[in-house]
Amino acid sequence: MNQKNGNIDFKNDLNCRFIYCWRRYQHLENEFIAIAEIIPLTKDWEAPNYKFGSYPVGDCLIRICGEIETLLKIYCHSPKFEGEGDAEKAKRGENIGDMKPFCKNVIGLPYRSVYFRDLEDRVNPFLEFNDGKLPEWFKIYSRDKHNKLKLVENVNMKHLLYSLAGLYLLLCLHPDDFPGLAFDHPSEIFGDKRQIGTEEVWQRFEAGNPW
Repeated sequence: MNQKNGNIDFKNDLNCRFIYCWRRYQHLENEFIAIAEIIPLTKDWEAPNYKFGSYPVGDCLIRICGEIETLLKIYCHSPKFEGEGDAEKAKRGENIGDMKPFCKNVIGLPYRSVYFRDLEDRVNPFLEFNDGKLPEWFKIYSRDKHNKLKLVENVNMKHLLYSLAGLYLLLCLHPDDFPGLAFDHPSEIFGDKRQIGTEEVWQRFEAGNPW
């Protein structure tokens, strides 16, 4: 593990950066599983289970969305996207709202999904990017993250599930540092690499070029 001035060199140490991101994901996934023991998940998306939240749900959402913002910042600075107009705009952006064209046109996030094994259903956490909008769960995070009383009023288990799916998806699809590595550290709740998108996406991964 590289060190710089006595600190871990996250910028240049690929393995270190992956371990950090993956361990953060595992911690958040375990937190989600513990919350789901109290608010059980069901295959019925209209069930009351998905329509209310709690302080643990809100706190977990804040941490997940913080990790998503970090990964998207890394994405738009990827050499793979050097010179892409939307990537250059995203680099100068102040928040995820400024990254919407990049997320849609360059990464293609609205078209990617993950399979939630327990529910036997697919989750498309960034679908709203297709219409130039922020996902509802991220909109709530952005608006209410500094007012937890308001956050708890608006957040629910469905938002938390979608945010966690979004973080897992970004880890699996990282353009430079992590291609394929996340597949060697399977999620406890989401499907394997054949289930992160369409067959076309899977074929590109097999060819070593997910983009």
